[in-house]
Amino acid sequence: MAVTVEDGSIVTGADSYVSRADYITYAASLGVTVADDEDADAELVEASQFIDSFERSMVGKKTDRDQPMAFPRYDVVIEDYYWDSDEIPRQVELCQMAYALQIHQGVDIFNPEPVRTAKREKVEGAVEVEYFGQDSGVKLSRNSRADALLHSFLVNQGLYSITAVRA
Repeated sequence: MAVTVEDGSIVTGADSYVSRADYITYAASLGVTVADDEDADAELVEASQFIDSFERSMVGKKTDRDQPMAFPRYDVVIEDYYWDSDEIPRQVELCQMAYALQIHQGVDIFNPEPVRTAKREKVEGAVEVEYFGQDSGVKLSRNSRADALLHSFLVNQGLYSITAVRA
């Protein structure tokens, strides 16, 4: 399986924003070794599918209704810089590679494990640790570089607002 890279020209069958070679180089710059094989391609494809799942919340609009991926887009401004409708923003490429590295490290990005924070610890002959949300299944937030990059190209950085209406 080889990835087909979207370069901004609406490539038929595109399934990635970056090449395997770029991903391997990115990983190496962070001290992580990614093998030059089909597993790297699978990680990239899953990461791009995750990013594209947020398409409705992204800044701008698709350039073509039938394009295979969420980018390229019109009217894209990220971190105060305008991106042309035939470009893939660098933040998208970095985001995909960051999520691919999480997948490489065994994280299920579609269903991440909740982060548990100790609410109480007790040591009296035995150790007892109680976590927030232990009984109720509460998920506490999990932040990563990939999440920060993703939020950089979502409308309102992924935050939602509620309009207050006076009664």
